[in-house]
Amino acid sequence: MTSLFALRALDGATLWSKGFGSIFSVNPPSYAYGTVYVQTGNHDIDTWLRAFDGDTGEELFKAPHDAQWERYYAPTIYDRKAYVDGGYYGGMYGFDAFSGDQLWFTALPQYDQWTPAVSAGLAYAYVGSYTPGLYAQDRPTGAGAFFVADPQFDWNGWSMDLAPVLGEHDDVIAIHNGRLISFNTASPSIRWQVQSQFAGQPSLAHDRIYAIDGGRLRVLDEVTHEDLWSWQAPGGALTGPMIVTERYVFASTESSVYAVDLASRQSVWSYPVGGQLAIADNTLYVAATDGKLTALASPAPTSFYTVQPCRVVDTRLTSGVPIGGPALTGGIVRNLHLAGQCGVSPTATAVSVNVTVTGAGAAGSLSLDAASNVSTLNYSPGKTRSNNAIVALSSSGDLAALAVQNAGTTVHLIIDVNGYFQ
Repeated sequence: MTSLFALRALDGATLWSKGFGSIFSVNPPSYAYGTVYVQTGNHDIDTWLRAFDGDTGEELFKAPHDAQWERYYAPTIYDRKAYVDGGYYGGMYGFDAFSGDQLWFTALPQYDQWTPAVSAGLAYAYVGSYTPGLYAQDRPTGAGAFFVADPQFDWNGWSMDLAPVLGEHDDVIAIHNGRLISFNTASPSIRWQVQSQFAGQPSLAHDRIYAIDGGRLRVLDEVTHEDLWSWQAPGGALTGPMIVTERYVFASTESSVYAVDLASRQSVWSYPVGGQLAIADNTLYVAATDGKLTALASPAPTSFYTVQPCRVVDTRLTSGVPIGGPALTGGIVRNLHLAGQCGVSPTATAVSVNVTVTGAGAAGSLSLDAASNVSTLNYSPGKTRSNNAIVALSSSGDLAALAVQNAGTTVHLIIDVNGYFQ
């Protein structure tokens, strides 16, 4: 028998459960307005959007919809409405979230394992063959608003395994066949796409896209798709959706969950259990594939401390600063020990700095994280360029500075520190 369980957050005790017999699928639930929403799937005459009182488990409604032996992502709840994947040959439904009354249905290509993304005026689906692309439907009526074709869609099965994600810049982000795709919703079109080994569900926060690329976390600018930083789990590839908070990215491999600090860009906490993630009330929940649910206390937040602006590096000098010359040589990493200098704590995990390069013998770029080669700033020969940055320190308190320019040429580096994280 497949069942839905409500557990007490304090100790995991079962508060109530609902059994659904031998049906094809009981799918991930959503919670809003004190109500648990879940789709149960069998065949056309036995597939439902169900609503249960979150406290008591009382069934509030059971709304039927068409289907063919499918699995679904959690319903999208917005503005007292519920939006779901469904339909005998594929589509999207809108339901009243309190009565269960069907508001509308619109036909779409037949895929399962997705759920709509919803804004104030529109509901979005990204589905494929035979007419692949982004479908935007009028949220009150379900009528088609616009469609953006995806001519590079490559069929790989009838499950999307993805929900489109709404951004803050008139964009919808999706991943398919190794591509990270940004759809422009203001002028319907594909704004950009990046081909790599992207897979799974992207997350958006702080104007950043957090995505899994080749098993590692890759962070890109939401508008320009510029690479910002990346992180590789020490053991295994990342899987499943990630959670981004104000301070951390929570990500999981098959065997472990990690908290990656957004300031230091390093893992500050891990636990040896992997699975699907959810977070509430400073507790991280990990649902493993063996059916075990683990509740973990979130890590203590990283704090930012300001210091009086201080010049910590100036390679033009041989004295008067903690770290002086010689200049950086193109292609050669120089480790700069910043922890404990200029008021920075010896246990700091990241620093807030102003970075300047000058006197470059060739065009190039400066990376203060040689492992990722992400550029802190680009420069031209003989020009002076500056930029502000938050840069992770190694476990020994170092920056790894690398001038990416012609071998044998040099450039001077100046760093002023104004704060640190720990």
